[in-house]
Formats: sequence, structure tokens, C-alpha cells
Amino acid sequence: YGGDFSQWKKFAASVKLKIAMRLADVDAAAASAAVSQAVSAGVFTSNADNFTLPYFSTQPNTNPLWEDLVLSGRQDFVGANTVIDIMNDLNDPRRPIYFKENMGAGVFVGGPYGAEGNTFANSSQVGEVLHDPTFPGTLMDYAEVSFLLAEAAERGFGVGSADTHYTNGVRASLEFWGVSDADITAYLASPDVAYA
Repeated sequence: YGGDFSQWKKFAASVKLKIAMRLADVDAAAASAAVSQAVSAGVFTSNADNFTLPYFSTQPNTNPLWEDLVLSGRQDFVGANTVIDIMNDLNDPRRPIYFKENMGAGVFVGGPYGAEGNTFANSSQVGEVLHDPTFPGTLMDYAEVSFLLAEAAERGFGVGSADTHYTNGVRASLEFWGVSDADITAYLASPDVAYA
């Protein structure tokens, strides 16, 4: 944050929100109070607040993903069916960003999660953006904060509308990954994606 204390305070409040929601099943009253304190202190309100670590294009300060995906020379990292099947069912516009279209245009195939013998050529490979040594490392983002607030709202913790927070979270994630406004609107309009 370049020494901006107001941003550090937002990060601290957002971490407090996360801790509070982890407590919600154990002590709902304490969790609700902590959520209220966090929101009052000021949690993340946009992707501009995301807590990210910058990386450089030269070692030893490159993104660890680049080290695994590129520097290592390995060719065995593929998308798992557990995420790709869900994204396919929802026609998620992040698929061509998260994964290469090495199986054909618009085709995304996940390797069976945890199975031996997943082949690099027969599964969707990790997307190009994650091959960038300078791709920032995200420790906490506005999308996560929005989903935590949606859960808090569903639990009756008085933080506004669960629908609004959920929609903000989905939109924030899509925007972070560079999805167009038109595709975001269409995705959120899908009955399988819309909060209801």
C-alpha cells in the first residue's frame, strides 16, 4: 500500500471480518459484534483495496506460480475437473483466462482431481496470465470481503443485503480477471448464477 495507513486499516478491518465469520458457527453473538466492528472500521469497498504482493520479472523476486509453471520446465499442471466442470455448467467467462484453450476454442476439460495419469495434452492447461513472472499475488481481495458480507447478511448480522454483497463479489472477481462489462452482465443474469 506504499505506506498508506488508511489502506492498512481497511485491510485490518477486512481480516477482522474474515476472522469473525470463521467464529460464526461457534459463537454467533461474538461473531456478529466483530462483524459490526469490522464494517464500522471500514472494510474493502473495491478492487482498488485488494491486498496484493508485487513480483518482479527477475529472480529471486518472481511469482512462485511462474517458477512452478515456467521455470521448472514441468508439463503436468492442468485444471481439475472439480472447478472446470462447475465453470462449464455456468458458462463462466473466466475459463479462457484461467485456462488455455489447448483442447480447442471454447473447450475446457478438467483432469480428474487427484487421479494419477492426468495427461497434459488431454486436459486444459493453466492460462497464460498465470505464466507471467510479475503476476501479483493476492492475499485478500474485495471479492472475498463481499462474499463474507453476503454470508454475514444471510446470518442476520445486519450488514445489508446478501444479494447485493454476493453480486458485488462476483462482479469484483470478473472485473479483476478482465472480463468485459457485457459478459459480466450476461453472467450475473444467468438463473444459475443470480443470487436468488
